[in-house]
Formats: sequence, C-alpha cells, structure tokens
Amino acid sequence: LDLDQVSLDGNIYTIRGFDGALGTVVDFTNGGTDDIFAIGGRFHLSVGSKIGLWGSALYNEFGEGSEGKILLWGADLLVDYGLIDLPFLRDIRIRAAFARAEIQDELLVDPRDNSDYWYFRYGDYAEVSYRGLRFVIPRVRYGTIITMDDQVSNADSHNWEAALLSRIDRHLMVLAQYQFNLEEVNELDNDLFRFALIFEF
Repeated sequence: LDLDQVSLDGNIYTIRGFDGALGTVVDFTNGGTDDIFAIGGRFHLSVGSKIGLWGSALYNEFGEGSEGKILLWGADLLVDYGLIDLPFLRDIRIRAAFARAEIQDELLVDPRDNSDYWYFRYGDYAEVSYRGLRFVIPRVRYGTIITMDDQVSNADSHNWEAALLSRIDRHLMVLAQYQFNLEEVNELDNDLFRFALIFEF
C-alpha cells in the first residue's frame, strides 16, 4: 500500500441536537431542536482515488432534566470502479453504509432488557454495481431497517433491490428498479417497481 496515496481528514462541530419525550421512541425525521446542542465529528479516509471511508458520530442529551442520551454513529464505504485492474473485477463498484442510534431512556426501556436503559435504532445497505455491459449498468442492493431493537414490528424490514441504469447523455440517466420489501412480522404485498429519470449535475 503506497502511503503517499493515503489521506485522512476530519472535523469537529456543534449543531442543533435531537429532542423527544422520554418514554417514547425518538423520531429523528423532525430534525434538530433550537435549544438543544449536540457535538459531533466526522472523518474521511481515502486510499488513492478508488477507496473512500467516511465515519461520523454525534452526541446530545434530551428530555426533561436532560435525562435522556443520544449517540448517533455510522460509516460509509466506497470501493470504486477500477480498483483491481483485471477483467470483470475492474468493472465492479461496491458501496455500503450503516447508521445506528443508541438512546438511553429510563422511562421506555425495561431494565430486564438492558440494565442501563439503552435501546438502538439501526439501518444499513450494501450495493454492487457492474459497468461491463455496453448499454446498461445492473445494480443489486440489500438493506435493513430496525426501528427499536427490543420491539419487533412490521416497521422493521429487510429489502432487496434489482435495478438497471442506462446513461442517455452526460447528465441524464434512466433507472428501472424493482424492490422486494420483507417485513419482519407480517409480510405485506408492498413490493414496488419504479421507473425514473435521473439528472446529474
């Protein structure tokens, strides 16, 4: 490994933190709250132009008396086309990521499940693309969603995606995608097909 091609950079920041009522699962879709501050950090490790790894973490306290605690952390990985200059392998790209929220809430978590009153929410995906065909790029992706680790529900799911992408010109692509949604408890008839135009700039 050529150390001259390895670079690492990072930063530390303060932003609006997440809030929620103690005793309920925290909802992150509402964004930050003005009177709560979180401290976070992010780093980026690159090896040449073909491998990239990003990691981040964020921490804040919430609820009445700041009795609740939130730790968000996750990572993204990119192994780009051309890393291994061999037939077939040079045309494969791998992307993967995960995000995990660790939350402490004494009103919500049964101490028999966790004596320190922590629960977690989680999501991930892994994706493989192949550019070796003339007109299309096939892509396969797998993902997981866990809304709360000690309460299994139909909001928890796994899904597979099969897709074909075709570039029309420099900034425009066509996407045909089929997604298989597999609910954790009761399987629903909610698989979907999507056709889209993608504009890149």
